[in-house]
Amino acid sequence: MTQPPYLDIFLPCGSNLHEILSAELFELGFEGIWEQDEGLHAYVPLSDYDQEALSDLLHRYEMNPNDMEVTNMEQVNWNEVWEKSYEPIDVLGRAMIRAEFHPKAEGHEFDIVIQPKMSFGTGHHDSTRLIVELMLDMDMNGQSVIDVGCGTGVLAILAGMKGADPIMAIDNHSWSYENTLENAKRNHIPMTVEQTDIESFKGSGYDLILSNITRNINHSNIPKYAIMVEKGGQLIMSGFFDHDYDFIHNQAIKHGFSLLNKVISEKTWIALHYERI
Repeated sequence: MTQPPYLDIFLPCGSNLHEILSAELFELGFEGIWEQDEGLHAYVPLSDYDQEALSDLLHRYEMNPNDMEVTNMEQVNWNEVWEKSYEPIDVLGRAMIRAEFHPKAEGHEFDIVIQPKMSFGTGHHDSTRLIVELMLDMDMNGQSVIDVGCGTGVLAILAGMKGADPIMAIDNHSWSYENTLENAKRNHIPMTVEQTDIESFKGSGYDLILSNITRNINHSNIPKYAIMVEKGGQLIMSGFFDHDYDFIHNQAIKHGFSLLNKVISEKTWIALHYERI
């Protein structure tokens, strides 16, 4: 299949903006981010590029759109991009998320090997690490699990390593769908992967929902999650900051969820763990 033309858009910014801008850019259709000290290289298919939406985003973070540098790319070597930018992620000394070109993790309960390509959820983002941290002490043996907005499939793969079965992973981006299929096979984890959005998805009866998306999408999905999860089942969400807690929590309580736990990163990203009552 011929690769579509891409744009490489360099956004000069401080490291304090890397994570939040990365999350926002993925929502605008960007397929990958390469972080550098001087800023971010963001990659988007030319056909998906919305200059007005990007300018609005930059203005929100007090950045000047005139400072960005745009380069046309006919071909992108994604492996080369990720090998330059991807480092293994150690979560609490218990789980390692790494690429195939990294040496095997020693002394970890879970060794997750992914080929990141251009999808969100590699483990570098605090929200992914926070959900992994919550999952490590959970009993998932025989539990039915769905990973909503699966990205690379890291969360679904970890669920499988912890004994979950059956496992469903969904994402509305084709590159996440394909990447999750490949990574599930790479880690020998059986799961079903679908390219769909939550509005179209008809599954229900899950013991656990994992949702590493953004603030507004998590908020709007909660009523559907309340239908999808069994009573007594659980929901873990991240992709938002600690100051968004009331906005998310009030919606969760309204739809029948009770808070079990929350974890916050040093950069004040938060993950919330609920039970459906």
